[in-house]
Amino acid sequence: MRQGGRRLQPLTWARQPRRGHLLTLGLYDHQIARSSLGPHLVAPLRIHYLIPLPATAEEFLARFGKKDRENIRRGIRKHDWNL
Repeated sequence: MRQGGRRLQPLTWARQPRRGHLLTLGLYDHQIARSSLGPHLVAPLRIHYLIPLPATAEEFLARFGKKDRENIRRGIRKHDWNL
C-alpha cells in the first residue's frame, strides 16, 4: 500500500478515515495480536479467480504491456512456468 510515495503498514492504512464498513487485511499473526482495530474476525483467506484464456500463449501475452511480457517470458524460462 502506497500513499504519497511512502509504503504504509496495513494497520496504519486501515486506521485512516473513510476506509469503509468492511475491511479485509492480510496480516501476519504478530500484527493481528497487537492490532487495536476493535472487533474483528480472523480467518484464512483464499481467493480463486476464473479467468477466460485465449487459445494460444501469444494471444494471452498480447494482453500485457511490453515490460510485463518480458517479465512473464523471464518467469517461463527461469521458473519453468507454463501457459
